[in-house]
Amino acid sequence: METSRNIYKDDVDFQALALVSPEFAKHLKKNGQLDFSNPEAVLQLTKSLLKRDFNLELELPDDRLCPPTSTRKACTTPARTSLATTSAPASVL
Repeated sequence: METSRNIYKDDVDFQALALVSPEFAKHLKKNGQLDFSNPEAVLQLTKSLLKRDFNLELELPDDRLCPPTSTRKACTTPARTSLATTSAPASVL
């Protein structure tokens, strides 16, 4: 994986994220950790990362799954890198 393009290659600094996202700050424990077993906390983490990193706002119905942003990024980066380095046959262009 090309780590220079993966903005989530390092752990998320929850304290720093809490400073720019008051809604996320509500889900942090006193020790600065996040309870990943709490679906609302994980959803808010994803929302806060999308807002901070891409200026996107996410609205998701309660009955939908919400994979963590860093996991989705880690899964799509290899495919994106592979596509970027593969040339298509002239007949496809």
